[in-house]
Amino acid sequence: MTTAQWISINDRLPSVRQSVALVHMSRWENAPMDRNIYACGYLDDAFSATPYWSIRGERAQMLDAFTHWLPLPMTPAESEAIASHEVQA
Repeated sequence: MTTAQWISINDRLPSVRQSVALVHMSRWENAPMDRNIYACGYLDDAFSATPYWSIRGERAQMLDAFTHWLPLPMTPAESEAIASHEVQA
């Protein structure tokens, strides 16, 4: 099993509407100990010429609201579908 690597938004962005984990390496949240700001969301461009992060329950976030992103793993259903397809092949 390979370990996924965080990708800087300066290196590349995910596909539009691809669900990803997000982190900001320079902003901190104090709850109960300092930690980086994390979220899950996706890159969107539906209402703007400039892409932005869409995060459920929050206002749209500008691209620089986070410094890195990481693709989310497949859901169990997606993994099972791929595994059953490979067995049938």
